[in-house]
Amino acid sequence: MPAHKPVVILIHGLWMSPIYMKWLGAQLKKAGYHPEYFAYPTVRKDYEKQVLRLRENVEQYVDPVCIVGHSLGGLLAIDALQGLSVANRFKLVLLGSPVAGSQVARSLYKHSFGRLILGSGGFRLTQVTKDLPPEVHILSIAGTKPLGLSRILPGRANIKGDGAVALSEALPSNYETDSIQVSVNHIGLVFSPCVVTHIVDYLNR
Repeated sequence: MPAHKPVVILIHGLWMSPIYMKWLGAQLKKAGYHPEYFAYPTVRKDYEKQVLRLRENVEQYVDPVCIVGHSLGGLLAIDALQGLSVANRFKLVLLGSPVAGSQVARSLYKHSFGRLILGSGGFRLTQVTKDLPPEVHILSIAGTKPLGLSRILPGRANIKGDGAVALSEALPSNYETDSIQVSVNHIGLVFSPCVVTHIVDYLNR
């Protein structure tokens, strides 16, 4: 267990704001950690600028830090930590982040309205993450309760996952991460006591 419990930076997903991460942050605070929140516009602003903002934010820390990213927030963290000289200071928890790309996002992006509502950040959801930051230890947590948008898309009703992100997208076999499955849907990943327990156990290693 670390001598001093670190800062935990919580990053929300698409169409969300830090308020959706407040419950999770409160639970981590009760466990002795120090939650901070990274806010970013998920649709209106250029995604690459948000990557640079997060990178500049995390570079200021001297002590070890954990980042917990939900969905797009996890991808943002991966991109910000790539090639960072101090990346070995970080632990990263991905909550339903489609590192292999989201088929739901790809389906929406085929249409002009879909491109409008997904924006620059949503486009990142359609892409496959080629490499994970090699210096960063990563825990991926994926939901298995299929309640969400994927249920209404053609051919997606029987896909195993959290209702937005398939297990094969969040936990692809070709990435070296610790992985855990929990019985919640996509948004439930940030409101689950079980997820909190897994995060705290991981941070206490």
